[in-house]
Amino acid sequence: MIKTFIENTNIEYNKLDQVEQYISNFYSFVLKDNAKDIVTNAHHFVKCRDFLNDIFFYSTYIKKNIKNIYGLNYSIKDQEIDWKNPQLLIKFTNQEHLDLFIKNINYLYSFETFYEIAFTVVEETTDKQIILLTFSSFWLKNTITLSLYTYILRCLCYPLKGNFWEFILKFKIKK
Repeated sequence: MIKTFIENTNIEYNKLDQVEQYISNFYSFVLKDNAKDIVTNAHHFVKCRDFLNDIFFYSTYIKKNIKNIYGLNYSIKDQEIDWKNPQLLIKFTNQEHLDLFIKNINYLYSFETFYEIAFTVVEETTDKQIILLTFSSFWLKNTITLSLYTYILRCLCYPLKGNFWEFILKFKIKK
């Protein structure tokens, strides 16, 4: 079923300090209290994955609102995220990157198989350039796993060739 995407208009939108990137996808966690078939971004859509880590860290560890980190503001209470059942929206600015993401999703599933966790569920939204990901809270064990997860998501937008796991298993660090 296609989820209805409704843009959050209650966010104070500042210009975020972000640089242009070749893969210029935008990311946002999803508001906790959405209706069954509706999803709403909890905060600014951000290019820089570090903002996602800031929101996660402030929400779960520091338990304080974010006040202007490179232009980002975030209110834990007003923009609550369900960290037990996490969801992420990705806004694609380039159709080719979205197509590659879908084509390459099995690379992510290889990681999830390795870690013995549930596969990320990818769903369409009414905005054809935005997809919804529902993912395992395993990826939220700490900021390192969240950063790895979002890095993998970003890498899926590149043309990937070859047997990924064969490369990983044969890779050795030289002493």
